Amino acid sequence: MNDSDEIPQPKIYKVETLDHMQFPLVQQPRVSQFFFAVKSVVDRLVAGLALLVLWPLIVVLILLVRWTSPGPGIFVQRRTGLGGKTFKMYKLRSMVQDAEQRGAQWSQPGDARVTRMGSFLRFTHLDELPQLYNVLRGDMALIGPRPERPEFVELLHGPVPKYLQRHAVRPGITGLAQIYLPPDETIGSVKKKVEYDLLYLENAGPLMDLQIALCTLIRILGFRYGTGPRWTGLNRSMQRMRRRSAQSRQNSRAASRIGEQNPAALAPDSRWSYAVVSLASDSGIHKKDLQLANCSSDSSISGIDMGGGDSDSGSGRWRAPK
Repeated sequence: MNDSDEIPQPKIYKVETLDHMQFPLVQQPRVSQFFFAVKSVVDRLVAGLALLVLWPLIVVLILLVRWTSPGPGIFVQRRTGLGGKTFKMYKLRSMVQDAEQRGAQWSQPGDARVTRMGSFLRFTHLDELPQLYNVLRGDMALIGPRPERPEFVELLHGPVPKYLQRHAVRPGITGLAQIYLPPDETIGSVKKKVEYDLLYLENAGPLMDLQIALCTLIRILGFRYGTGPRWTGLNRSMQRMRRRSAQSRQNSRAASRIGEQNPAALAPDSRWSYAVVSLASDSGIHKKDLQLANCSSDSSISGIDMGGGDSDSGSGRWRAPK
């Protein structure tokens, strides 16, 4: 399937059969468990305070939606969250009632199903305000990868590499991908957003969340995609993140090659723990600079002899495998 291919429409499923996506085993991205645990608590507190301040606006918008088109003011939709568990996500209705009678489908530019009031809500992103309740419940976060419908998750995790890794954390109301890229239209656009999502997961922190929040506000005010990151300095941070990510992938590939050449060194052993030791040089990391090392499980990493002999540096006794 080419990147330029349009996203195919999914099969029609009964919602009750998708309460929890059955994901295959995938390699999880490196995330800061401590940061995301603290973030969950902070997000709920902020969402609660925001609801206390913004509930009059939400009520007014609900009334306007109901007044300008037949149907409810709040739209409820199943989305996939942390670990593949589905939940009910709340939005202000921006389309005509029963817009998906024929099954789930993504909105396209100039979609005739979008109401006049809905166009305003989507442009200003005010239709996302009810999701503060989802954050308060613990279904979502303020910032993170956007949640997708189970039907599309099942459809996309095959052609889009590492797509399922997005579910390692709670989905967000806004995210790194949303401040850089417009809504998805093709498989290629989904792949680009997944790259941003994974960069966020591996580099998330308080400063980045603050930058994304400010960029979201700038986007709500009508500025183009990418304007906020340029003003807040997020572009410079992204360059550093990409360099670190590229270096990490290079190290991982080199370690994999060593493991393929010496599989016995990676066999489980209760007496040993395994590590990949790399020596950096001015010209980069080379294959000859990588050695698989083993050490006693009660030893600390304090020294290594890359020449094949034993080293008694510190309390740990290291030896390079022959």
